[in-house]
Amino acid sequence: MISKKRGQITVFIIIGLVILLTYFLLMNYRKESIKEIDMIQPEFIPIQDYVTKCTENLAREAIDIIGINGGYSYFPPWLKASLSGWSQYPLLKF
Repeated sequence: MISKKRGQITVFIIIGLVILLTYFLLMNYRKESIKEIDMIQPEFIPIQDYVTKCTENLAREAIDIIGINGGYSYFPPWLKASLSGWSQYPLLKF
């Protein structure tokens, strides 16, 4: 009975080590790929900053609209008719 349990424990330890090894290898690969992406020519840095800020602003606005509209960025036609009384609110996009 004890030898079966020792065998099970060994299998679980091996599986755990494989999972940990896979995790560390994937994290190392991810760090290397991020380093390659971050190398940008100096004359393009202002353009990258502008695009990043613009994207962040648009994403925040979109998240606000979706949050206010209950998950809809734009209401489908079948829902517009039932929400006609809500059109007085300026943030709702019909």
